[in-house]
Amino acid sequence: MNSATNNNANKRDYGDGTIRHIVKKDLWETRLSYGKRGNGTQDRRSQYAKTEAAAKKLLKQMVREKEALLNANAQNTTMTNVFELFLGNKRTKLKENSFLRLRQTVEDDILPEIGFIRLGYLSFSDCKDLIDKYIDGEYSLSTIHKVYDALNACLKWAVKKRDIQYNPMAALDKPTKGCELIKPPKEMQPLTTDECKVFIEEAKRCYSTGKAVYRLGWLFVLMLATGIRIGEALALLWIDVDFVARTMQIQQTTVLAEKKNSKKGARKYSTKVAKRTKTHAGYRLIGLNDTAIEALIELKKITGAFERIAATKTGGLVTHRNILDTFHCVLRKIDLSQRGLHNLRHTFASRLFEKGVDVAIISKLLGHSSVQVTIDTYIHIIEELKRKAVYVIDFLEVDSNKHNDFIKSDVWTGLLQ
Repeated sequence: MNSATNNNANKRDYGDGTIRHIVKKDLWETRLSYGKRGNGTQDRRSQYAKTEAAAKKLLKQMVREKEALLNANAQNTTMTNVFELFLGNKRTKLKENSFLRLRQTVEDDILPEIGFIRLGYLSFSDCKDLIDKYIDGEYSLSTIHKVYDALNACLKWAVKKRDIQYNPMAALDKPTKGCELIKPPKEMQPLTTDECKVFIEEAKRCYSTGKAVYRLGWLFVLMLATGIRIGEALALLWIDVDFVARTMQIQQTTVLAEKKNSKKGARKYSTKVAKRTKTHAGYRLIGLNDTAIEALIELKKITGAFERIAATKTGGLVTHRNILDTFHCVLRKIDLSQRGLHNLRHTFASRLFEKGVDVAIISKLLGHSSVQVTIDTYIHIIEELKRKAVYVIDFLEVDSNKHNDFIKSDVWTGLLQ
């Protein structure tokens, strides 16, 4: 048993310090954490008094000194410096794609507005003005959420480090999609059945010599027939395909990565393979229909000598940018409006919904983390199908034109008065 201290130490809230009686020395010790030092270690300080009353006064003085020290540090540190440390902390905790998106939000959307403000002077009004700027500027809800989450997370981290006493974002509610000031999200642009036919014909088109116009045009057809993500398509290996069982294994993806040799001030990015999928549910076995099988057979003729299905002429990894540029070329050639490559995936999902496939099955095929994600993503399609569903059941055989003519008649107008 340790007789050096009295176990009945005064309990206080975290960060308020402690007082304990050291029996052996017959002294009262006050202990207080001042946060973290520059090297990341804890800065804990102790002082001693002869009586408990004197120790309490001493602790109050230490708390005041700590607050003055924190305020001085906060007043001398700009938000640019704070975010630099925050991003350094996040780099080892996030997937590379997620980190690059966070840093882009910080550098492009936050620091130009508040980077010059010192941490100790950042107010609720400053935070609200920043969020309001993006709401008034009719930015998407997704962009607004990224700005809100990044700033809030950074300030929470600063509070946790004891750099500031409170988070000025704490009283600022996160904007929701119910806010009428926020513009609605971009609608999906899936291809119609007729557009799919035209798109496929163009994607697989060949010159008179038999050479493909678009070297990897059949990859778009494969994506359209399977609903796989672009990252998953670029990471596919030939060993992932079983032509006999007509299945394809999705077990990795490609992500953007910052080049280590990029010059200071000029960020450059490359595409690399991540030995994982976007979500845990992304690991899946997909059945291959006739269109997918034909696409793979044609791709085999082009890249069969390499391990990767979407390989460059030398067997290397195709970049996101290159495949997106090719996709836009196909759209321009057939006079279709420009849209994101992800709309091939939306087209796949839309056709499944129209065919009456259960949402849980669609969710599995898409590799979504949950059925709710699928419902939230395609709620507009689900609502439209629900509206049309009531017309399936009709007990009376009535000419619909008869109803329409009656509703337009003077008799109907009279009933409404």
